[in-house]
Amino acid sequence: MKGIFQKLTNMEEYTNVIAATSRGKREQLLYGLTGSAKTFVQAAIADALQVSCIIVAAHTAQAEQTFADLQAFLPGDRVLYFPVQDIMPYAVDARSQEITARRLAVLERLNRGTMSVVVAPVEALLPKLAPSNDFTERSIILQAGGQIKRDALLAALVEYGYERADQVEGWGQFAARGGIVDIFPLNRECPIRMELFGDDIDSLREFTIADQRSKENLESILVLPAKEIAPHSLYSTLFDYAPADTLIFFEEPARIRETVGQYQKEHKDIKQLIVPWERILSTARARRVNYVALLPQNVADAQIQQIAGFTAKTLPSFHKQIPLLVEELKGWQERGFQVLISTTTEERGKAVQDMLLEQGMVSRLYGRKPREPAATGIHIFPAL
Repeated sequence: MKGIFQKLTNMEEYTNVIAATSRGKREQLLYGLTGSAKTFVQAAIADALQVSCIIVAAHTAQAEQTFADLQAFLPGDRVLYFPVQDIMPYAVDARSQEITARRLAVLERLNRGTMSVVVAPVEALLPKLAPSNDFTERSIILQAGGQIKRDALLAALVEYGYERADQVEGWGQFAARGGIVDIFPLNRECPIRMELFGDDIDSLREFTIADQRSKENLESILVLPAKEIAPHSLYSTLFDYAPADTLIFFEEPARIRETVGQYQKEHKDIKQLIVPWERILSTARARRVNYVALLPQNVADAQIQQIAGFTAKTLPSFHKQIPLLVEELKGWQERGFQVLISTTTEERGKAVQDMLLEQGMVSRLYGRKPREPAATGIHIFPAL
């Protein structure tokens, strides 16, 4: 994908943003961008700076679209989604456990310092999170051949939010039968079975819920806490989990503020569980922030140090009408444009290339390490 990103180095606005961020400017306003063009620029900035990024959207639909677009521009394992969690007391079901698992996966990645691009609706940031240092302390590492006291482990699992059951059937449960302890950590796709001989961990294996049969052996596993909501007055925000050099994007900051105000009204009866917006802003501004908007604007409580205005046109939506796409591509070619097409995988890129060939249009498909494309023609770049 660097082949596509390379084209932005010819844009003064883009290079100014990169240079200002590298020089330590904390807050910038980027305007003139919308849709996939906005996401493309954000992905290029993340790729150029090689740092973690958190993109905050005003609404879930906007966040999900940004997340989908990013997967066409960046490797899929680098892009994560931080979903909205219901913070109403006792609102626990299979769906909420799945959401908690996704959120915990994001917290663990950021806390570990793994370079990631996280997309979140602003509502996902508002529930108070357990302190980031507690998150590390409340994680359990089990090592085959190591030692652990069974009763202490079971007590810790209960304290960290796991439910004891006769048989493990879902995330966040554990079961104990003599020297066998089954746990379904929220950060794993399958439950694990630990066999103890006294305090010695004799083996660790994955197993399937359907037949309870053990699968492959594991050398070690990380068991994250099964709850993320702050249990006491000390709490963290999502940004507290992120490395100090993380770059944060607030998309349409005025709309974000409107969403926050509405969320606070709807949850006024449990406001003690909600992070004050001022705290979220101050935590974000301790890092680096880019405010992204369609139009130039004053951003409340921001100290903008640089403004970059981009010019981008919104492409028509073809709604799977191939003839319309082909007609548009032919028009661009006749005018000598360079056409760059992004796909999520090489396989999809090949499918697009074949489809265009059937329409009499020649294109070039690039691999994982593409060189600079020619100045004209149609060029297809897979993200992976």
